[in-house]
Amino acid sequence: MPRWLKQLTAAVFILVLAIGTFVTFTLRASLPTLDGEIAVNSGLGAPATLARDDKGIAVITAANRLDAAYAMGFAHGQDRFFQMDLASRLASGELAELFGNIAVEADKKYRVHQLRRRADEALAQIPAADRAILDIYAEGVNAGLASLGSKPFEYHLLRVEPKQWSPTESMLVSMSMFIQMTGKLAQSDYARDLLLRAGGETLLEFIQPQGTQWDTAIDGTKYATPAIPSEATFAINGTSEPETNELAAVSPEPGPMNGSNSWAISGTKTSHGGALLSNDPHLGMAIPHIWYRVQLNYTNASGNAVHMNGVSFPGMPAMAIGTNGNVAWSMTNSAGDWADYIVLEHDETHYQTPQGRKAFDRQNETILVKGEEPVTLEIDDTIWGPAVTLEDGQRAAYRWLVQYAEALNPLPFLNLDDAMTAAEAADIAHRSGISPFNFVVADSAGEILWTILGRIPERGSVPSERLVPWQQVDDTWRGWLQPADYPMITSKKLDYIWTANNRIVGDKMRDQIGRGTYALGTRGWLIEQDLIATERFDELRMTEMLQNNRAETVSGWRDHLLDWMEPLTDLSADEHSALTALTDWTARAAVDDVGYTVAREYQREFTRAINRALQETLVNNEVISTEHDEVWLFNSNSEGALAKIRDQQPAHWLPQGFDNWLAFQRSVLQSVLSDLVEKHGALAQANWGKHNALQMHHPLASALPAFLGDHLNMPASEQAGDSYMPLAQRPKHGQSMRFVVSPGKEQDGFLIMPGGQSGHPLSDFYTAGHADWVNAENTPLLPGAVIHTLTLSPQ
Repeated sequence: MPRWLKQLTAAVFILVLAIGTFVTFTLRASLPTLDGEIAVNSGLGAPATLARDDKGIAVITAANRLDAAYAMGFAHGQDRFFQMDLASRLASGELAELFGNIAVEADKKYRVHQLRRRADEALAQIPAADRAILDIYAEGVNAGLASLGSKPFEYHLLRVEPKQWSPTESMLVSMSMFIQMTGKLAQSDYARDLLLRAGGETLLEFIQPQGTQWDTAIDGTKYATPAIPSEATFAINGTSEPETNELAAVSPEPGPMNGSNSWAISGTKTSHGGALLSNDPHLGMAIPHIWYRVQLNYTNASGNAVHMNGVSFPGMPAMAIGTNGNVAWSMTNSAGDWADYIVLEHDETHYQTPQGRKAFDRQNETILVKGEEPVTLEIDDTIWGPAVTLEDGQRAAYRWLVQYAEALNPLPFLNLDDAMTAAEAADIAHRSGISPFNFVVADSAGEILWTILGRIPERGSVPSERLVPWQQVDDTWRGWLQPADYPMITSKKLDYIWTANNRIVGDKMRDQIGRGTYALGTRGWLIEQDLIATERFDELRMTEMLQNNRAETVSGWRDHLLDWMEPLTDLSADEHSALTALTDWTARAAVDDVGYTVAREYQREFTRAINRALQETLVNNEVISTEHDEVWLFNSNSEGALAKIRDQQPAHWLPQGFDNWLAFQRSVLQSVLSDLVEKHGALAQANWGKHNALQMHHPLASALPAFLGDHLNMPASEQAGDSYMPLAQRPKHGQSMRFVVSPGKEQDGFLIMPGGQSGHPLSDFYTAGHADWVNAENTPLLPGAVIHTLTLSPQ
């Protein structure tokens, strides 16, 4: 080797070593202090301890609720500050300050709602005692962040400085849950309006029915799936061929709805006489994980000793889901109607209201962009919300529950620490300003109930699940529903209660929640079947139900495939392989099942093709233009309509370009098999676990070289489960935790969470507990033996 090359190699080695040493030192400097004592300059009233077990579960012991909020903020600031910052910036439309131009469009989407201003307005109305909790929590967050020897590693990669936390940021974090749960509701209203224009109520009620054969409302109400509309009402005249599609590409499906499963068993049906509760929120899978496990120990304002166990939502000083020993509670997305488009009649400067002509409130928002000039966003605000332009050119006011200060005080939720009964917990839920959830509660006396958590608008006679004409807006939302009038079902009527984002109730109670974007009832139906089939429940039986991956919905598609494939004599090699896999399938979304993969992907591609043909028909019928962006015309309950089209095969619903339904079906299958072979190398390798492998990634991992970025991500574990079953698992979305408890018997409870407690890749707690979640092993709810103790002492 030439001398110069040796010298260059040595220099490169020294440089790499120096960079590695610097990076390692910087990363290690940002690891949190776990032991010893830290003197804090703050409103902390008495020493508090922040202990951790071998999984990093935070065990907080404090004198009172305020000091406990401070210590929780300190833990969040140490372990999860970047995650909290992202949630706050998402809601406020300030991500471009971190990420530059790539985030500007995302910022515009939410900046138009001016949620930072609305957060400040809501804060001004919060009672002083509640505000004190947010204030001291923010002090704790900032103290936790300041205790690190270096800023969190993400800020080094982005070359920016973290900003100080404030009560406004906590309000924005709460608002970010509105975005996750209700952010796409108004777009669903627009899709309904397009269907109305194309075929009236008949077409709308068929494509997006109020009910299906899988309905499982806990009050027993049923809504039938309507018949296929006649050719005179509506006929397909669009192609399903992607290469001839002039529209924007249609996504595989509208995306998983952020939802959950929960169920509760009254004491009359359990082995120990206590009520049982289960909850598995279905949310996006990312690192750091959305939840942070914590135990809180303090004396509350009533003088009662509090011992709470569960998960917190970093950025908020509350136990989001958990148990206080007397009451345990859970949440699932209510999927109600919480956002509307109100069609405006307007000119350049004014718009009409039932009270007369009003001028637009014209405002400018400045979006700061890292490394670039700021971007100005012009907003025309109305009395109902910001004016937006729909894809057909109409202007509409975007009314959204998150815009109302009355709906934005989450602090009453903290009073769950003092709730002794399910009824008391429900009363607290009705007074809390949080994104509306199904709230299922169990108490130590064996009682259970379901109600809605969060504020509910009092509704008028005009339905608002479609575009609302401005002339009718005053008869849609008419103030706020009083707590005494909230929908509720208790164990006086049922021994078990279940929710799965499906329609929970009908008639008057359904009307109070609104016809939003309810999930297909299959998950709830499968849960109900398990509930009916079980004589006596205990904690282990509850965890078994969480793993139910029965292919109830996909079974119809598999049978359909067999019906038309088996008689054919000219099957290709891949079609033969598919037929064998379908014949031998397990009827479950099982890791090793290739047949499930084929049937599930066929279902998806069939749905895409019909949606594409529907959208092109709307173009041909001049309902929308060819420039119209992608619009998904189905909702979850459209599975009932698609099953009828699949089985009855009406000629007027056959996409153009095909002589018969068999030709269409075979084209769909061939497209699916081609994609599976391309992705997996061979159809035999397309087992569901591999096809459905976990993709739980850190948001900055893709910006790093693979050998570094991969260390930030969880392993790509093969996983069972799918969207339409209790084991709701998709690559980037699924059971964000599995929680089972009987209040008062916490020692027998379980809480299994993917990812880990810490957001720091060098922490022992970055992946601690993740293997239990992957392998469906039951992690105890209560923390284990303490291995670290940090004392926070007021100066």
